[in-house]
Amino acid sequence: MPGRGDIEQHIDTLLPRDWQETPFSRPTIDLFRSTVDQIYDPSVPDDHVLDDFAVEAIVIADGSRPVSFIEDGKMLPPMGNGPFIDLMNRQAATIETIGRSVGRVESDVRIAEPWMDGVFYAGSAFVVGPDLAMTNRHVAEIMIRGGKAGSGPFPLNGLWWLNFAGEHGSSVRRRFAVLEVLWAGSDVVGTGSGLDVLDMALLRLGPAEAGDVLPGALALTLDEPGEGQTVGIVGYPGRPRIVVEKPDDQLACAEEAERALLKVFDNRFGFKRAASGEVDAQPGFDGDVRGWTIRHDVSTLGGNSGSPIFDLGPGRPPRVLALHFGGCTRRTNYGTVFDKLADDLRRYGALPG
Repeated sequence: MPGRGDIEQHIDTLLPRDWQETPFSRPTIDLFRSTVDQIYDPSVPDDHVLDDFAVEAIVIADGSRPVSFIEDGKMLPPMGNGPFIDLMNRQAATIETIGRSVGRVESDVRIAEPWMDGVFYAGSAFVVGPDLAMTNRHVAEIMIRGGKAGSGPFPLNGLWWLNFAGEHGSSVRRRFAVLEVLWAGSDVVGTGSGLDVLDMALLRLGPAEAGDVLPGALALTLDEPGEGQTVGIVGYPGRPRIVVEKPDDQLACAEEAERALLKVFDNRFGFKRAASGEVDAQPGFDGDVRGWTIRHDVSTLGGNSGSPIFDLGPGRPPRVLALHFGGCTRRTNYGTVFDKLADDLRRYGALPG
């Protein structure tokens, strides 16, 4: 994370000028400031209203953890400023290579929410082998018919696709059928779980919808990423949800902050997007009882679940370091590394035998 002072000096610029004189603009900025308090002072309760919205807006507006949309397979100029902008521009080829193999898990028969581009989607996934993709178990559970306990294989509850396009402004679809959840961590994740549960699944893919060739498999590495290592994510972040647990007079302030966040994200959600940041804790940190989790500070939202966390270090080949699976109150995000799971991943073809 950047220094507190670096963030605070940008807070007053978060709202567009035409909002500066609205009745709730000052309370909204105060909300952002109190959220900064929450980040840097662990004694502040975690249930502060809209902490996830405010932190995401602060980080992206500050430019310290920038994002970039991918359109026609190319990375657009990242939004923001600072050293990670330069990093993303220098590593655009790596980001685009990874991005070609990342798809959106979607269904034509589920009812899409209004912000989705006409199709329901559950998260992200990426190719790891012939006819094989990796995602989170909690994403896969949305697709499973019947009981969800155990390691699988599991049948599906309908027709699901992995769409490797899903880019803003494009109607192109490059979809491959998902045939089954081939393997998953043995414990049900549901809407949330601790770090001791394996939130990983492998999907078996079938034929393309229109004769396309499956994108190449991304290489998984068993190397443990180091603290401070620069990393990227490509996925399909969804529209954030507002949760207000404070008195009614906070609601308007929260809605104003939501408008600011939508402005920062250009009101485009569910489309392929790249983001960058760094690892802030290696496996074995306090709370990682299984020793297979890293913490990172890349900007993510719901829908990024199942995204690859990949190496953005200059001069290194594209390789996936971990599987992104979630986070808490935008203080940090989590990813699962692969070294302790090598036997299972080899058994199903996600790693060379």
